[in-house]
Formats: sequence, C-alpha cells, structure tokens
Amino acid sequence: MEWVDRKFAGRKRQYVLQCLLATLSVLIVLLLLERIASEAVIAALGATGFIVFAAPKAPSSRPRAVVGGYGIGTVIGVLCHWPAQLHLVGHPVLDRYVAIACAAVAVGLAVFLMTVTNTEHPPAVGIALGLVVGPWRVETVAVVLAGAAVLCLARWLLRRWLKDLV
Repeated sequence: MEWVDRKFAGRKRQYVLQCLLATLSVLIVLLLLERIASEAVIAALGATGFIVFAAPKAPSSRPRAVVGGYGIGTVIGVLCHWPAQLHLVGHPVLDRYVAIACAAVAVGLAVFLMTVTNTEHPPAVGIALGLVVGPWRVETVAVVLAGAAVLCLARWLLRRWLKDLV
C-alpha cells in the first residue's frame, strides 16, 4: 500500500493548481451560503468541489449530474421534510422515528431518481438528507442550486487546465 499516489511525483503542479482552484470555487460558494444554509447542505457542496476538481472527467462531475442531481436532491428533500415535521403520531419518541424514516426515504428516493435519470451525483443525496433533518429556508434551496451551478461554471471555465487526479 502506498501513502502517496504515484502520479503525484510527476504532476505536483497540476495537483496544487487544481486544489487551489477547488479552494477558490468553494470559497465563492461558501460566501454565497454563509448565512443561509445548514452545515449538512454546505458539506454536500464541499464534496461536490472534490468531485469537480479531483475528477473533472468523471460522469458524476458533468453539469447534467451536478445540477440534475442537486435538483432531484432538493425536490426530494423538500417533499420529505414536510411529513417529518408534522408530528403525525403525537408521541415525541414515535414522531422522531417518523422523521428518521422520512430522512431514509429521502435518501432512497434521491438515489433511485438520480440513477433512473442518469444524473448520479452522490453529494446531492446529502442535500436530500440535509433538507429533511436540518432547518432550512427557501433561500437555502435557491443558493444551493446556485452553488452547484457556480461549481459547474468553474469546471467549464477551467476545463482546459483540469485533469483527473484520482
């Protein structure tokens, strides 16, 4: 087992450049999200930054996958959020289990719809989960989708210089 990727020795500048570009792009997204999004939502966009800049040629870093995945994850998260908040059973412990079940259903539905529509983007499943378990506002949804678009735009603008590092 090697601790350092063999490709790193011959491509140090490429690794450093792409990591700096990822840092800058995610910084822009975080500045947009600073006061709006929950930690779970922000973490998902950080994972997208990794995919877009470490594996720009991967199917999951394509704009269709990033934007489509986030679109699906957002819709499913919003739809599953409402029943999780209704306290349908009327007992605090049982209502908590209903909320947990809604979160699990959100993940399953997001995975299903992304695979069926060929928009597989694993971090976007985190959005579905984050919107069910955490507090959010309509602005959160708008900025998350904008953040995904910003990362896609950065990938497109920098495509000439980006190489797969993984």
